Amino acid sequence: MALAGPSNFSEDAQAVIDRPQPAHSVKHDNIEQVYEIQRCVDIITSRDFRKVALQFPDELLADSAAVAELLTQRTSAQIFVLADTSYGSCCVDQVAARHVSADFIIHFGRSCLSSVSESPVLYVFGQQPVDVDDCATKFTTLYPEKDTPIMLMCDVVYAHAMDPLLSTLKNQYNYTQLLHKPIKSDENLDRAPCAFSTTTGCACQSAASAGTDNTSGTQNHDHHEAANGNHSYATSRHADLPEGKRMEDYSLFYVGGESLTLTNILMVYNKCEVSSYDPVTKEVRAESSKVNRMLMKRYYLVQKARDADVVGIVVGTLAVSSYMDILNRLKKVLRKHGKRTYTFAMGKLNVAKLANFAEIDIYVLVACPENSLIDSKEFYRPVVTPWEMELAIGLHGGWTGEYVTAFGEVLRRDVQEDNDKEEESGDVSDEEPHFSLVTGRYKKDGIYTSTPRSTATQDDLSDDLKKLTIRNAPSDLALVLEGPGAAQLNSRQWRGLETKYEDHAPSAIQEGRSGIASGYVVGENTDQEKR
Repeated sequence: MALAGPSNFSEDAQAVIDRPQPAHSVKHDNIEQVYEIQRCVDIITSRDFRKVALQFPDELLADSAAVAELLTQRTSAQIFVLADTSYGSCCVDQVAARHVSADFIIHFGRSCLSSVSESPVLYVFGQQPVDVDDCATKFTTLYPEKDTPIMLMCDVVYAHAMDPLLSTLKNQYNYTQLLHKPIKSDENLDRAPCAFSTTTGCACQSAASAGTDNTSGTQNHDHHEAANGNHSYATSRHADLPEGKRMEDYSLFYVGGESLTLTNILMVYNKCEVSSYDPVTKEVRAESSKVNRMLMKRYYLVQKARDADVVGIVVGTLAVSSYMDILNRLKKVLRKHGKRTYTFAMGKLNVAKLANFAEIDIYVLVACPENSLIDSKEFYRPVVTPWEMELAIGLHGGWTGEYVTAFGEVLRRDVQEDNDKEEESGDVSDEEPHFSLVTGRYKKDGIYTSTPRSTATQDDLSDDLKKLTIRNAPSDLALVLEGPGAAQLNSRQWRGLETKYEDHAPSAIQEGRSGIASGYVVGENTDQEKR
Protein backbone atom coordinates (compact mmCIF):
# COMPACT_ATOMS: atom_id res chain seq x y z
CA MET A 1 0.00 0.00 0.00
CA ALA A 2 1.53 3.25 -1.11
CA LEU A 3 1.35 6.23 1.22
CA ALA A 4 0.24 9.44 -0.44
CA GLY A 5 2.04 12.64 0.43
CA PRO A 6 4.37 15.30 -0.85
CA SER A 7 7.64 14.20 -2.38
CA ASN A 8 9.62 16.44 -0.03
CA PHE A 9 9.35 13.81 2.70
CA SER A 10 11.35 11.32 0.64
CA GLU A 11 14.41 13.55 0.29
CA ASP A 12 17.76 12.20 1.29
CA ALA A 13 18.65 13.23 4.85
CA GLN A 14 22.16 14.19 3.75
CA ALA A 15 20.71 16.83 1.44
CA VAL A 16 19.03 18.48 4.40
CA ILE A 17 22.27 18.46 6.39
CA ASP A 18 24.27 19.91 3.49
CA ARG A 19 21.72 22.62 2.73
CA PRO A 20 23.46 26.03 3.10
CA GLN A 21 22.12 28.43 5.70
CA PRO A 22 22.35 32.23 5.50
CA ALA A 23 25.22 33.52 7.64
CA HIS A 24 25.45 36.94 9.25
CA SER A 25 29.06 36.58 10.36
CA VAL A 26 31.92 38.19 8.45
CA LYS A 27 35.58 37.23 8.74
CA HIS A 28 38.12 39.85 9.78
CA ASP A 29 41.53 40.26 8.17
CA ASN A 30 43.31 41.69 11.22
CA ILE A 31 42.54 38.86 13.64
CA GLU A 32 45.65 39.49 15.74
CA GLN A 33 44.54 43.02 16.57
CA VAL A 34 40.77 42.58 16.77
CA TYR A 35 40.91 39.56 19.09
CA GLU A 36 44.07 40.57 21.01
CA ILE A 37 45.65 37.17 20.42
CA GLN A 38 48.98 37.91 22.09
CA ARG A 39 47.30 39.22 25.23
CA CYS A 40 45.19 36.06 25.47
CA VAL A 41 48.29 33.90 24.99
CA ASP A 42 50.18 35.74 27.75
CA ILE A 43 47.35 35.27 30.26
CA ILE A 44 46.86 31.59 29.44
CA THR A 45 50.56 30.76 29.74
CA SER A 46 51.30 32.93 32.79
CA ARG A 47 48.42 31.43 34.78
CA ASP A 48 48.86 27.90 33.42
CA PHE A 49 45.25 27.40 32.36
CA ARG A 50 44.74 23.90 30.97
CA LYS A 51 41.24 24.07 29.47
CA VAL A 52 40.12 27.31 27.85
CA ALA A 53 36.61 27.98 26.53
CA LEU A 54 36.15 30.62 23.81
CA GLN A 55 32.73 32.24 23.64
CA PHE A 56 31.76 34.04 20.43
CA PRO A 57 28.53 35.83 19.51
CA ASP A 58 26.88 34.87 16.24
CA GLU A 59 28.36 37.80 14.34
CA LEU A 60 31.93 36.70 15.20
CA LEU A 61 31.63 32.94 14.75
CA ALA A 62 33.26 33.12 11.31
CA ASP A 63 36.59 33.88 13.02
CA SER A 64 36.24 31.28 15.79
CA ALA A 65 38.21 28.53 14.03
CA ALA A 66 41.10 30.85 13.18
CA VAL A 67 41.29 32.24 16.73
CA ALA A 68 41.16 28.75 18.25
CA GLU A 69 43.92 27.56 15.93
CA LEU A 70 46.21 30.47 16.83
CA LEU A 71 45.72 29.90 20.56
CA THR A 72 46.31 26.16 20.15
CA GLN A 73 49.59 26.76 18.31
CA ARG A 74 50.93 29.26 20.86
CA THR A 75 49.81 27.59 24.10
CA SER A 76 49.66 24.09 25.55
CA ALA A 77 46.05 24.44 26.68
CA GLN A 78 43.05 22.63 25.24
CA ILE A 79 40.89 25.12 23.36
CA PHE A 80 37.11 24.72 23.09
CA VAL A 81 34.69 26.93 21.15
CA LEU A 82 31.25 27.54 22.68
CA ALA A 83 29.26 27.83 19.48
CA ASP A 84 25.84 28.53 21.00
CA THR A 85 25.00 30.40 24.18
CA SER A 86 22.42 29.20 26.69
CA TYR A 87 21.03 32.71 27.19
CA GLY A 88 22.12 36.10 25.83
CA SER A 89 25.44 36.31 24.00
CA CYS A 90 26.46 39.30 26.14
CA CYS A 91 26.53 37.09 29.26
CA VAL A 92 29.29 34.62 30.07
CA ASP A 93 28.01 31.11 29.34
CA GLN A 94 29.34 29.24 32.36
CA VAL A 95 26.85 26.41 31.81
CA ALA A 96 28.40 25.46 28.47
CA ALA A 97 31.90 25.93 29.90
CA ARG A 98 31.13 23.39 32.63
CA HIS A 99 30.46 20.74 29.99
CA VAL A 100 34.17 20.68 29.15
CA SER A 101 35.35 21.49 32.71
CA ALA A 102 36.96 24.71 31.49
CA ASP A 103 39.04 26.57 34.07
CA PHE A 104 39.16 29.80 32.04
CA ILE A 105 36.70 31.57 29.71
CA ILE A 106 37.53 34.18 27.08
CA HIS A 107 34.43 36.13 26.10
CA PHE A 108 34.64 37.85 22.70
CA GLY A 109 32.41 40.64 21.46
CA ARG A 110 29.85 42.81 23.21
CA SER A 111 29.34 42.22 26.90
CA CYS A 112 26.96 43.44 29.59
CA LEU A 113 29.91 43.50 32.05
CA SER A 114 27.88 41.81 34.78
CA SER A 115 29.75 40.24 37.68
CA VAL A 116 30.10 36.51 37.17
CA SER A 117 29.80 33.96 39.93
CA GLU A 118 32.27 31.21 39.04
CA SER A 119 35.13 30.81 36.54
CA PRO A 120 37.71 33.54 35.83
CA VAL A 121 36.78 35.47 32.70
CA LEU A 122 38.67 37.70 30.28
CA TYR A 123 36.68 40.03 28.04
CA VAL A 124 37.97 40.75 24.54
CA PHE A 125 35.56 43.29 23.12
CA GLY A 126 36.98 43.56 19.62
CA GLN A 127 38.44 46.89 18.60
CA GLN A 128 36.12 48.45 16.04
CA PRO A 129 37.44 51.56 14.24
CA VAL A 130 36.54 55.07 15.43
CA ASP A 131 37.44 58.39 13.80
CA VAL A 132 38.49 60.19 16.99
CA ASP A 133 39.03 63.57 15.29
CA ASP A 134 35.59 63.52 13.67
CA CYS A 135 33.97 62.44 16.93
CA ALA A 136 35.67 65.29 18.82
CA THR A 137 34.56 67.81 16.19
CA LYS A 138 30.94 66.64 16.41
CA PHE A 139 31.22 66.75 20.20
CA THR A 140 32.08 70.46 20.15
CA THR A 141 28.97 71.24 18.10
CA LEU A 142 26.78 69.58 20.73
CA TYR A 143 28.50 71.13 23.74
CA PRO A 144 29.92 74.57 22.94
CA GLU A 145 30.34 75.46 26.64
CA LYS A 146 33.72 74.19 27.84
CA ASP A 147 32.70 73.89 31.51
CA THR A 148 29.60 71.72 30.96
CA PRO A 149 29.69 68.58 33.17
CA ILE A 150 29.72 65.68 30.71
CA MET A 151 30.15 61.96 31.26
CA LEU A 152 31.54 59.87 28.39
CA MET A 153 30.12 56.40 27.83
CA CYS A 154 30.53 53.92 25.01
CA ASP A 155 29.73 50.56 23.57
CA VAL A 156 32.44 48.14 24.69
CA VAL A 157 33.68 47.59 21.13
CA TYR A 158 34.78 51.26 21.09
CA ALA A 159 36.32 51.27 24.57
CA HIS A 160 39.86 51.41 23.15
CA ALA A 161 39.16 54.83 21.60
CA MET A 162 37.81 56.58 24.70
CA ASP A 163 41.17 57.56 26.21
CA PRO A 164 42.37 59.21 22.95
CA LEU A 165 39.01 60.98 22.66
CA LEU A 166 39.19 62.22 26.24
CA SER A 167 42.74 63.46 25.72
CA THR A 168 41.78 65.27 22.51
CA LEU A 169 38.81 67.02 24.12
CA LYS A 170 40.86 68.17 27.11
CA ASN A 171 44.08 69.19 25.38
CA GLN A 172 42.89 70.54 22.03
CA TYR A 173 39.42 71.82 22.90
CA ASN A 174 40.00 72.74 26.59
CA TYR A 175 37.02 70.96 28.14
CA THR A 176 37.36 71.03 31.93
CA GLN A 177 34.57 68.87 33.39
CA LEU A 178 34.73 65.60 31.49
CA LEU A 179 34.26 62.33 33.35
CA HIS A 180 35.00 58.84 32.11
CA LYS A 181 35.97 55.62 33.84
CA PRO A 182 37.79 53.15 31.59
CA ILE A 183 36.08 49.82 31.03
CA LYS A 184 38.33 47.09 32.36
CA SER A 185 38.20 43.78 30.57
CA ASP A 186 39.99 41.79 33.29
CA GLU A 187 37.98 42.72 36.39
CA ASN A 188 36.48 39.22 36.54
CA LEU A 189 39.86 37.57 36.05
CA ASP A 190 41.29 37.56 39.57
CA ARG A 191 38.52 38.11 42.02
CA ALA A 192 36.76 35.38 43.98
CA PRO A 193 32.96 35.16 43.77
CA CYS A 194 31.14 37.44 46.20
CA ALA A 195 28.48 35.87 48.39
CA PHE A 196 25.56 38.30 48.60
CA SER A 197 23.08 37.81 51.42
CA THR A 198 19.57 39.23 51.47
CA THR A 199 19.97 39.91 55.19
CA THR A 200 23.54 41.20 55.53
CA GLY A 201 24.19 42.43 52.00
CA CYS A 202 27.51 41.94 50.25
CA ALA A 203 30.08 39.70 51.92
CA CYS A 204 33.00 41.97 51.07
CA GLN A 205 31.13 44.97 52.46
CA SER A 206 30.38 43.05 55.66
CA ALA A 207 34.02 42.08 55.96
CA ALA A 208 35.10 45.67 55.39
CA SER A 209 32.76 46.96 58.10
CA ALA A 210 34.07 44.32 60.49
CA GLY A 211 37.67 45.28 59.79
CA THR A 212 38.59 41.95 58.19
CA ASP A 213 40.52 41.40 55.01
CA ASN A 214 38.46 40.09 52.13
CA THR A 215 40.46 41.45 49.22
CA SER A 216 40.72 38.33 47.13
CA GLY A 217 41.08 40.33 43.96
CA THR A 218 39.38 43.28 42.39
CA GLN A 219 35.86 43.84 43.69
CA ASN A 220 33.50 45.09 41.01
CA HIS A 221 30.00 44.02 41.90
CA ASP A 222 26.99 45.69 40.41
CA HIS A 223 25.31 45.89 43.81
CA HIS A 224 28.05 47.93 45.49
CA GLU A 225 27.56 51.53 46.44
CA ALA A 226 29.77 53.75 48.50
CA ALA A 227 28.42 55.13 51.74
CA ASN A 228 28.89 58.76 50.74
CA GLY A 229 26.57 58.39 47.73
CA ASN A 230 29.09 59.84 45.26
CA HIS A 231 29.03 56.77 43.05
CA SER A 232 26.76 55.58 40.28
CA TYR A 233 26.14 51.82 40.28
CA ALA A 234 22.69 51.72 38.72
CA THR A 235 24.16 49.84 35.75
CA SER A 236 27.24 47.70 35.24
CA ARG A 237 28.93 50.80 33.80
CA HIS A 238 29.62 52.82 36.92
CA ALA A 239 31.68 55.90 37.65
CA ASP A 240 33.06 57.74 40.66
CA LEU A 241 31.39 61.13 40.91
CA PRO A 242 33.14 64.19 42.37
CA GLU A 243 32.16 65.36 45.83
CA GLY A 244 28.77 67.07 45.81
CA LYS A 245 27.86 65.93 42.30
CA ARG A 246 24.92 63.77 41.24
CA MET A 247 24.22 61.97 38.00
CA GLU A 248 21.45 64.46 37.21
CA ASP A 249 24.10 67.18 37.00
CA TYR A 250 25.79 65.52 34.02
CA SER A 251 25.00 65.25 30.35
CA LEU A 252 25.86 61.89 28.79
CA PHE A 253 27.74 61.47 25.52
CA TYR A 254 27.57 57.91 24.18
CA VAL A 255 29.86 56.53 21.48
CA GLY A 256 28.13 53.69 19.65
CA GLY A 257 25.12 52.81 17.56
CA GLU A 258 21.65 51.56 18.44
CA SER A 259 22.03 48.72 20.92
CA LEU A 260 20.72 47.25 24.15
CA THR A 261 23.50 49.11 25.93
CA LEU A 262 22.16 52.47 24.79
CA THR A 263 18.60 51.49 25.72
CA ASN A 264 19.75 50.49 29.18
CA ILE A 265 21.58 53.80 29.67
CA LEU A 266 18.56 55.81 28.50
CA MET A 267 16.25 54.04 30.93
CA VAL A 268 18.50 54.20 33.97
CA TYR A 269 19.75 57.76 33.46
CA ASN A 270 16.41 59.10 32.26
CA LYS A 271 16.94 62.44 34.04
CA CYS A 272 20.11 63.19 32.09
CA GLU A 273 20.39 64.64 28.61
CA VAL A 274 21.86 61.93 26.38
CA SER A 275 23.49 62.38 22.98
CA SER A 276 25.18 59.74 20.86
CA TYR A 277 27.78 59.46 18.12
CA ASP A 278 27.63 56.51 15.72
CA PRO A 279 31.16 55.65 14.48
CA VAL A 280 29.72 53.79 11.48
CA THR A 281 27.56 56.60 10.07
CA LYS A 282 29.54 59.41 11.79
CA GLU A 283 26.31 61.07 12.86
CA VAL A 284 25.34 62.61 16.19
CA ARG A 285 21.84 62.85 17.57
CA ALA A 286 19.94 63.65 20.74
CA GLU A 287 18.53 60.53 22.37
CA SER A 288 16.59 62.08 25.26
CA SER A 289 13.44 62.50 23.15
CA LYS A 290 12.89 58.72 23.29
CA VAL A 291 12.97 58.48 27.06
CA ASN A 292 9.45 59.66 27.88
CA ARG A 293 7.87 57.27 25.40
CA MET A 294 9.95 54.37 26.72
CA LEU A 295 9.06 55.18 30.33
CA MET A 296 5.36 55.36 29.46
CA LYS A 297 5.53 51.85 28.01
CA ARG A 298 7.28 50.52 31.10
CA TYR A 299 4.78 52.30 33.39
CA TYR A 300 1.96 50.55 31.54
CA LEU A 301 3.69 47.21 32.19
CA VAL A 302 3.96 48.08 35.89
CA GLN A 303 0.19 48.56 35.98
CA LYS A 304 -0.30 45.22 34.24
CA ALA A 305 1.95 43.61 36.84
CA ARG A 306 -0.09 45.21 39.61
CA ASP A 307 -3.25 43.54 38.30
CA ALA A 308 -1.59 40.13 37.86
CA ASP A 309 -2.45 37.28 40.23
CA VAL A 310 -0.22 34.55 38.76
CA VAL A 311 3.41 35.46 38.09
CA GLY A 312 5.93 33.44 36.12
CA ILE A 313 9.55 34.05 37.14
CA VAL A 314 11.77 33.30 34.14
CA VAL A 315 15.44 32.57 34.81
CA GLY A 316 17.36 34.36 32.07
CA THR A 317 20.89 33.85 33.40
CA LEU A 318 22.86 31.31 35.39
CA ALA A 319 26.14 33.21 35.43
CA VAL A 320 25.46 36.67 36.89
CA SER A 321 26.19 36.96 40.59
CA SER A 322 23.22 36.98 42.97
CA TYR A 323 20.66 35.70 40.47
CA MET A 324 19.49 33.13 43.04
CA ASP A 325 19.10 35.86 45.67
CA ILE A 326 16.80 37.97 43.51
CA LEU A 327 14.89 34.82 42.55
CA ASN A 328 14.26 33.90 46.18
CA ARG A 329 13.48 37.50 47.04
CA LEU A 330 10.80 37.70 44.34
CA LYS A 331 9.18 34.48 45.50
CA LYS A 332 9.08 35.75 49.07
CA VAL A 333 7.59 39.19 48.45
CA LEU A 334 5.11 37.97 45.83
CA ARG A 335 3.85 35.22 48.12
CA LYS A 336 3.55 37.77 50.88
CA HIS A 337 1.35 39.93 48.66
CA GLY A 338 -0.95 37.05 47.75
CA LYS A 339 0.36 36.25 44.27
CA ARG A 340 1.00 32.73 43.01
CA THR A 341 4.45 32.21 41.46
CA TYR A 342 5.94 29.65 39.09
CA THR A 343 9.60 29.44 38.12
CA PHE A 344 10.71 28.71 34.54
CA ALA A 345 14.16 27.94 33.13
CA MET A 346 13.87 27.74 29.36
CA GLY A 347 17.03 29.23 27.86
CA LYS A 348 16.51 31.91 25.22
CA LEU A 349 13.01 33.36 25.22
CA ASN A 350 10.63 33.41 22.31
CA VAL A 351 6.91 33.92 21.82
CA ALA A 352 6.09 30.23 21.36
CA LYS A 353 7.74 29.13 24.61
CA LEU A 354 5.92 31.59 26.84
CA ALA A 355 2.59 31.04 25.07
CA ASN A 356 2.46 27.46 26.39
CA PHE A 357 1.37 28.63 29.85
CA ALA A 358 -2.05 30.25 29.62
CA GLU A 359 -2.41 30.41 33.41
CA ILE A 360 0.35 32.99 33.78
CA ASP A 361 -0.75 36.64 33.93
CA ILE A 362 2.71 38.19 33.66
CA TYR A 363 6.36 37.12 33.50
CA VAL A 364 9.32 38.51 35.42
CA LEU A 365 12.63 38.06 33.62
CA VAL A 366 15.68 37.64 35.87
CA ALA A 367 18.52 38.45 33.48
CA CYS A 368 21.44 40.79 33.00
CA PRO A 369 20.62 44.52 32.72
CA GLU A 370 20.77 44.56 28.93
CA ASN A 371 18.70 41.43 28.33
CA SER A 372 15.99 42.19 30.89
CA LEU A 373 14.56 45.09 28.86
CA ILE A 374 12.73 43.28 26.08
CA ASP A 375 9.84 44.49 23.96
CA SER A 376 7.06 42.04 24.81
CA LYS A 377 4.36 43.43 22.52
CA GLU A 378 4.38 40.21 20.47
CA PHE A 379 4.23 37.97 23.53
CA TYR A 380 0.99 36.44 24.79
CA ARG A 381 1.71 37.90 28.25
CA PRO A 382 3.85 40.93 29.20
CA VAL A 383 7.43 40.51 30.43
CA VAL A 384 8.71 42.87 33.15
CA THR A 385 11.91 43.31 35.16
CA PRO A 386 12.34 42.55 38.89
CA TRP A 387 12.40 46.29 39.61
CA GLU A 388 9.07 46.80 37.82
CA MET A 389 7.50 43.86 39.66
CA GLU A 390 8.54 45.24 43.03
CA LEU A 391 7.20 48.67 42.09
CA ALA A 392 3.89 47.04 41.16
CA ILE A 393 3.42 45.57 44.65
CA GLY A 394 4.23 48.86 46.34
CA LEU A 395 7.93 48.55 47.20
CA HIS A 396 10.54 51.32 46.76
CA GLY A 397 7.93 54.03 47.28
CA GLY A 398 6.04 53.35 44.06
CA TRP A 399 6.66 54.79 40.61
CA THR A 400 8.78 57.95 40.65
CA GLY A 401 10.46 57.69 37.26
CA GLU A 402 13.62 56.23 38.78
CA TYR A 403 14.64 53.05 37.00
CA VAL A 404 17.02 50.23 37.93
CA THR A 405 17.96 47.33 35.65
CA ALA A 406 20.82 45.69 37.57
CA PHE A 407 19.14 43.33 40.02
CA GLY A 408 22.18 43.51 42.28
CA GLU A 409 21.22 47.13 42.88
CA VAL A 410 17.61 46.04 43.46
CA LEU A 411 18.84 43.64 46.15
CA ARG A 412 20.92 46.35 47.79
CA ARG A 413 17.89 48.62 48.02
CA ASP A 414 15.75 45.77 49.35
CA VAL A 415 18.25 45.17 52.15
CA GLN A 416 18.36 48.88 52.95
CA GLU A 417 14.56 49.13 53.11
CA ASP A 418 14.35 46.02 55.29
CA ASN A 419 16.86 47.54 57.68
CA ASP A 420 15.03 50.88 57.79
CA LYS A 421 11.71 49.36 58.75
CA GLU A 422 10.88 46.01 60.27
CA GLU A 423 8.93 43.77 57.96
CA GLU A 424 5.38 42.99 58.95
CA SER A 425 4.79 39.39 59.95
CA GLY A 426 2.49 37.17 57.95
CA ASP A 427 0.86 37.81 54.59
CA VAL A 428 0.03 41.27 53.35
CA SER A 429 -3.74 41.27 53.03
CA ASP A 430 -5.20 44.06 50.95
CA GLU A 431 -8.85 43.85 51.88
CA GLU A 432 -9.67 46.97 49.91
CA PRO A 433 -9.39 46.50 46.15
CA HIS A 434 -7.28 48.85 44.06
CA PHE A 435 -8.42 50.72 40.98
CA SER A 436 -6.87 49.26 37.84
CA LEU A 437 -5.63 51.85 35.36
CA VAL A 438 -5.63 49.13 32.68
CA THR A 439 -9.21 47.86 32.93
CA GLY A 440 -10.83 50.89 34.58
CA ARG A 441 -12.32 48.68 37.29
CA TYR A 442 -11.59 47.79 40.88
CA LYS A 443 -9.36 44.75 41.33
CA LYS A 444 -9.10 42.60 44.44
CA ASP A 445 -5.56 41.85 45.58
CA GLY A 446 -4.12 38.83 47.36
CA ILE A 447 -6.54 36.20 46.08
CA TYR A 448 -3.93 33.47 46.61
CA THR A 449 -3.03 34.46 50.17
CA SER A 450 -2.97 31.19 52.09
CA THR A 451 -4.02 30.65 55.70
CA PRO A 452 -1.89 28.21 57.72
CA ARG A 453 -3.84 25.18 58.95
CA SER A 454 -2.72 25.80 62.53
CA THR A 455 -4.42 29.22 62.53
CA ALA A 456 -7.44 28.32 60.39
CA THR A 457 -10.80 29.45 61.79
CA GLN A 458 -14.23 27.86 61.49
CA ASP A 459 -15.03 30.24 58.63
CA ASP A 460 -11.91 29.11 56.79
CA LEU A 461 -12.98 25.47 57.13
CA SER A 462 -16.46 26.35 55.89
CA ASP A 463 -14.95 28.01 52.84
CA ASP A 464 -12.93 24.86 52.16
CA LEU A 465 -16.10 22.74 52.27
CA LYS A 466 -17.65 24.97 49.62
CA LYS A 467 -14.92 23.85 47.24
CA LEU A 468 -16.36 20.32 47.15
CA THR A 469 -18.37 19.78 43.97
CA ILE A 470 -20.14 16.88 42.25
CA ARG A 471 -17.99 15.72 39.34
CA ASN A 472 -19.95 13.04 37.45
CA ALA A 473 -22.81 10.53 37.56
CA PRO A 474 -21.28 8.08 40.11
CA SER A 475 -21.24 11.06 42.53
CA ASP A 476 -17.51 10.98 43.06
CA LEU A 477 -16.36 13.96 45.09
CA ALA A 478 -13.44 15.99 43.81
CA LEU A 479 -11.69 18.83 45.57
CA VAL A 480 -11.41 21.74 43.18
CA LEU A 481 -8.22 23.42 44.32
CA GLU A 482 -8.23 27.17 44.54
CA GLY A 483 -5.39 27.64 42.09
CA PRO A 484 -4.68 29.14 38.67
CA GLY A 485 -4.50 25.76 36.95
CA ALA A 486 -7.98 24.73 38.08
CA ALA A 487 -9.39 28.16 37.30
CA GLN A 488 -7.92 28.08 33.80
CA LEU A 489 -9.28 24.57 33.21
CA ASN A 490 -12.76 25.53 34.38
CA SER A 491 -12.78 28.54 32.05
CA ARG A 492 -12.12 26.40 28.98
CA GLN A 493 -14.99 25.21 26.82
CA TRP A 494 -13.10 22.10 25.68
CA ARG A 495 -11.29 20.17 28.42
CA GLY A 496 -10.15 17.11 26.54
CA LEU A 497 -11.80 13.87 25.45
CA GLU A 498 -14.39 12.50 27.83
CA THR A 499 -13.52 9.02 29.09
CA LYS A 500 -16.36 6.55 29.69
CA TYR A 501 -14.69 3.38 30.84
CA GLU A 502 -17.97 1.63 31.67
CA ASP A 503 -19.25 1.88 28.07
CA HIS A 504 -16.17 0.70 26.19
CA ALA A 505 -14.33 -2.54 26.79
CA PRO A 506 -10.59 -2.50 26.08
CA SER A 507 -9.73 -3.59 22.53
CA ALA A 508 -7.04 -6.07 21.55
CA ILE A 509 -3.54 -4.71 21.02
CA GLN A 510 -2.40 -4.86 17.41
CA GLU A 511 1.00 -4.24 15.94
CA GLY A 512 1.11 -1.04 13.93
CA ARG A 513 3.58 0.57 11.60
CA SER A 514 7.20 1.11 12.53
CA GLY A 515 10.07 3.05 11.06
CA ILE A 516 10.32 6.62 9.87
CA ALA A 517 7.81 8.67 7.90
CA SER A 518 9.61 8.20 4.58
CA GLY A 519 9.46 4.40 4.82
CA TYR A 520 7.17 2.47 7.19
CA VAL A 521 7.28 -1.24 7.99
CA VAL A 522 3.80 -2.77 8.40
CA GLY A 523 3.49 -5.86 10.60
CA GLU A 524 5.81 -8.68 9.53
CA ASN A 525 6.18 -7.30 6.01
CA THR A 526 9.82 -6.32 5.54
CA ASP A 527 9.16 -4.35 2.37
CA GLN A 528 9.21 -0.66 3.13
CA GLU A 529 6.30 1.32 1.82
CA LYS A 530 7.57 4.52 0.31
CA ARG A 531 5.64 7.74 0.11
